[in-house]
Amino acid sequence: MKIIFDGSIFGDGGVRTGVFVVAWNILKELAQQEGIKLIVYTDVGKMPNTRVVLNNEFADYKCKILFENLAFIRFLSKLCRLLPQENLFWIKALKRIITFISYLYIFFSPRARKQLKDYDIFFSPDKMYPFVIKKEKGMKKFIFLHDTILYKFPEYYPQVHWYNYRTRNLINNMNGEDYYFANSLCTKNDFLKLAKKVSDKQITVVPLACDEKFRHHDEQQTKVLKKYHIPTDKKYIFSLCSIEPRKNLIRAVETFLEFVEKNRIKDMLYVLGGAEWNSFAEQFMQARNSNEKWEKYVIQIGYVEDMDLPYLYSKAQWFVYTSQYEGFGLPPLEAMSCGCPVIVSNNSSLPEVVGDAGILIPWDSDVEHIRAYEKYYYEDEFRHEMSIKALKQAEKFSWKNAGKIIINRMKEVIGEEASGCNC
Repeated sequence: MKIIFDGSIFGDGGVRTGVFVVAWNILKELAQQEGIKLIVYTDVGKMPNTRVVLNNEFADYKCKILFENLAFIRFLSKLCRLLPQENLFWIKALKRIITFISYLYIFFSPRARKQLKDYDIFFSPDKMYPFVIKKEKGMKKFIFLHDTILYKFPEYYPQVHWYNYRTRNLINNMNGEDYYFANSLCTKNDFLKLAKKVSDKQITVVPLACDEKFRHHDEQQTKVLKKYHIPTDKKYIFSLCSIEPRKNLIRAVETFLEFVEKNRIKDMLYVLGGAEWNSFAEQFMQARNSNEKWEKYVIQIGYVEDMDLPYLYSKAQWFVYTSQYEGFGLPPLEAMSCGCPVIVSNNSSLPEVVGDAGILIPWDSDVEHIRAYEKYYYEDEFRHEMSIKALKQAEKFSWKNAGKIIINRMKEVIGEEASGCNC
């Protein structure tokens, strides 16, 4: 089976978004499989950065880039690399012109067309495939679907025009001929409602996974706690997310304060990872009518290094992620993989991820937030039971299994025999 993998996201300057992590792990699983010929596609302007990522992250697999061996494409790529790195309009416009020229060359070049004809499948981990691929009628196209957040909550993202356009372009071009993977049943159903030409059988659910480094740590984490200025003589609960309204962080913290004030609790803190402190403080002060007592109960630690996250999850009493909507919800899975009990919303994809291994509540219920906090705080045996359940639930998710589902579905589509699929 011969696959072209769209690695454009690797050329975005190394920004490791959630989609980057998904693409990285899927590419790794495909590259490890025998009987698969794999090559990476990217636009000419992203070739240099993509090559760096492939050399650093996939050196063992020796991944090649499609059209990289064509002299004119290499010339256009070098031309893009010589342009200033500033995010100026004229630079972006010039790169688009160069990319368009490369498309024309690929479309009319016999050598380029011959290379495309050699592959059975084009796989995109996050967006619509390019025009030069669309014209390849004999090639099967697969696209990975992540979420419909911009359709569900456009009021939260008025400034994200480019991403909104890309999402709408994807949905508008979804058709009855191509094939799709979705990270959850929730995401699959959301896209089926929006893309009227797509049938249920065209979308295959592929549950995501977290990195193998997310595992329970029993050893002392004092060094990590001190690194983030977390007191070692108090218990803490943990949240890791941005402050966008959909994440519901203001309510989660506000109800935590009601919980500690109501029960006169002195040994518990709320640790926030990832949120922008100044913006959060401003929003929270408005919500609390300028009551500053909250600062002694809340610690904002900002960006957390990947190697430290498993320790923070393992040490936390429980993890809170009561989002209004999630396409998949990777942080709760990371927490569960470390044996950390979780509180999540009972909406979107979160019940699929958590199952019965956590407390699921309505995202907008203050009463249920407080009740969940009290349940974990006062019932040690229950909290321990949920920790064990969390570990078992997390074992159901692996990148190996995700890769197996993707490969077997591709084989099924192109008529090869699929075996060992446990989807």
